[in-house]
Amino acid sequence: MSPFWMTSENIPQGMGFALYGREHLLWLGAIAACVAALCVVSGRVSAERRRRLCIALTSVTLAYQIIGDIVLIATGQYALNYLPLDLCGLAIFAEFACALRPSPLLKELVYCLFMPGALAALAFSDWVVLPPWNFFAVRSFVIHGLLTAYPLMLLAGGEFRPDIKKLPKCFGIGLLMCVPIYIIDKALDQNFFFLNWPSPGSPLVMFEELLGNPGYQIGLPLMLWAVWLVIYLPQIIGLFRKR
Repeated sequence: MSPFWMTSENIPQGMGFALYGREHLLWLGAIAACVAALCVVSGRVSAERRRRLCIALTSVTLAYQIIGDIVLIATGQYALNYLPLDLCGLAIFAEFACALRPSPLLKELVYCLFMPGALAALAFSDWVVLPPWNFFAVRSFVIHGLLTAYPLMLLAGGEFRPDIKKLPKCFGIGLLMCVPIYIIDKALDQNFFFLNWPSPGSPLVMFEELLGNPGYQIGLPLMLWAVWLVIYLPQIIGLFRKR
């Protein structure tokens, strides 16, 4: 099989790229430029065209996921870890549903839970063992880039304004999602939501060194709250000013 079609489990060693090496930075730069362009377009078109653009973007994301699964099955590489049960896998369906039938809570979840997950995946890519031109590496970069773009397009187009008051409910939903995922992880020896072991190269490794396993899991909400501090900073500042 050509290395182009190989997954991280089957690719020969030494064909990957360095985390924050040249190839990784080029991918991140290209994604940032494309996301910025989509946000500019979203802010300039009418509400109806923005809705169609969002549906098209989330449809492409879902189609890319399905095509990848077809390739995995056709090449005999499909395994349990490719089930769409990680945060970004669920985000694909959540964003598609939000584009078709938006709701304030779903928009908030897309922004505060799924977008940080996609950004973390891009920042600490666990597909670095693959060549940067490999089908599954390209698929991972593109899907996570599109997952990041959608909530920012809503924000740029004025379709969504972050509401810090919804964070407790969103955090509760996130915790509830962890319960069945944890059970599945233990039953199938998988690592969806990184509840069995930390992702290599991520800050969770540091938490594991300090707190062990499963103690490192405390790093998951801490990292999420740190991201919330950044993406909700204008609302936090507004609350302090009102006081």
